[in-house]
Amino acid sequence: MPLDSLAKQIVDVDSHEMIPAGLWGDAFGESGALLSALWQSSPATSAATDLNSLVVDVSKDDLPIDPDSVWGHKGWLSGCSAPGAIDMQRRVEVLDFMGVQKQLVFPTGPVAGLVLLIASTEFLSTLFGSDVDPALFQSEMAQDLARNVVRAWNDWTIRQAKDGSSRLRPVAMLLPNKLDELMAEAERLIDGGVRAFMLPASVPPAGKSPADRALAPFWSLCEKANVPVLLHIAAENFLQTIVWRDVPEIMGSANGSASAEFLLDPWSFAVSHMAPESYISSMILGGVFERHPELRFGVLECGAHWIAPMAQNLDTWANMFSHRMKGVISMKPSEYVRRNIRVTAFSFEPVETYIERSEMDDVYCYASDYPHVEGGKNQLEVFSEKVTPLGMDVTEKFFVRNGSFLIP
Repeated sequence: MPLDSLAKQIVDVDSHEMIPAGLWGDAFGESGALLSALWQSSPATSAATDLNSLVVDVSKDDLPIDPDSVWGHKGWLSGCSAPGAIDMQRRVEVLDFMGVQKQLVFPTGPVAGLVLLIASTEFLSTLFGSDVDPALFQSEMAQDLARNVVRAWNDWTIRQAKDGSSRLRPVAMLLPNKLDELMAEAERLIDGGVRAFMLPASVPPAGKSPADRALAPFWSLCEKANVPVLLHIAAENFLQTIVWRDVPEIMGSANGSASAEFLLDPWSFAVSHMAPESYISSMILGGVFERHPELRFGVLECGAHWIAPMAQNLDTWANMFSHRMKGVISMKPSEYVRRNIRVTAFSFEPVETYIERSEMDDVYCYASDYPHVEGGKNQLEVFSEKVTPLGMDVTEKFFVRNGSFLIP
């Protein structure tokens, strides 16, 4: 493989734990057990048959680590978990096999806690089934469970940060609550050794524009602690309604199946970048990266097709409103993108074309999405075939240097 010279240096900025629902109580305590009961009792989530389903009769992480299991086995193939999906100690062995130096680890099941708090009732009905009373999602019991699940996940990230390998960087979830609550949880996590935060892209943090000066203490905290702030695909509510997809041509015969992360239809994936694009546009035009030049920011699993056109678009409007931007930003918006922001591409995207057509070779990063199905099979080889013809400097940026910005 052309990447042999980068063996053991590769940085993977998007992977997941994939603990099955039956083990959530063991992993995440009482709230994990309650979420597990809800998940397994719902006809929609318990009957899911795709490889990313979390209701499976799997209790061991013992599949041998070999080329077939690491590069070809995704989710729950043949009733077995991909190696390292459950046991993070085995995940380190998987990294050795992959030639990966370090890796961000996002939640799979526990992201449902965040989803219960931010997603539309339409999405939740799709996820849990239309036979579930929508009022349940807004009940105090469901909201308390959601917050407790997020807290339990964050406690898990602290344990992993303290007792696990430094090569695995667990990503904590922050709720877009009041600023004092946001700050308190961020400080607790940093004190616990956690070095990566995930925020929902479609909900204004603390009810404010991301560029509001009231949020300066949060951005400063993350900047000084070298903690990247990350937006990751999830069941967002940016467009307020998902009726846009409600035609059989888009939803298909299966009525548009769902996971805790996203709706599985072409429209939902095609618009998944809109919330992050809005978020970043506010930050750049509002001067966040001017005031916090060392802030690290990433957008993961939302595709990479949009970042260069967005940068060009922001350059256009910043120039058009140059009188208003004077004293707010000192560089072109595209320069802040190159300096402060990193994004990942899906393995089926022509990322080599994106790089060739733009001046954004500092922005694109390698991500495996391991062990989720949508990450694709043999994705390291697939990306290598796309990127290595662009030269060693671009290749090293894509597989090592750019990702290291998000795992300092």
